[in-house]
Amino acid sequence: MEAETKRQRLGRTYDRFGGLVFRRAMKLLQDEAGARDTCHEVFAALLRDDGPLNRPDDELLAWLYRATTNHCLNDLRNRRRRTALLAAGEAPALMAATGLPLGLLLRGMPEDLQPYAIFYYIDEMTQQEIAEVMSVSQRTVCGRLQELRAFLDANFSETKAAVKEGKLG
Repeated sequence: MEAETKRQRLGRTYDRFGGLVFRRAMKLLQDEAGARDTCHEVFAALLRDDGPLNRPDDELLAWLYRATTNHCLNDLRNRRRRTALLAAGEAPALMAATGLPLGLLLRGMPEDLQPYAIFYYIDEMTQQEIAEVMSVSQRTVCGRLQELRAFLDANFSETKAAVKEGKLG
């Protein structure tokens, strides 16, 4: 039997996980065209670097999830979509811990904390699930979430009060 080519592996992977990548991008971007672009870019990255294609399915799925999330976060930053969503009053989700729109919270947040904010507050993932997706220890996740909470407390306590009083947003 002939060995499976890189394109065949990619096609098989797309058939199995393409819908998941698209739904993940839709959840974060809330934009069908942007989600399609993200899906294309994530699978194009697999074509350029097939290392993840040779991994077991659970590792490949974690890579796809992480790559999709990172691409969406970059897209949100690059397109300055957060500002437009806030101005239009259409923020995609409220973060449970603060009651503030996602775009407002991501603005100014250190880039290394943004995936943790998305996974924990929006996706409601456990620390163990985040550790698996991010390929880090659960202790690292705990530390990042503590940094995230400190950042939110330090930067958004006054903003949250203004939103509640109807003075912002």
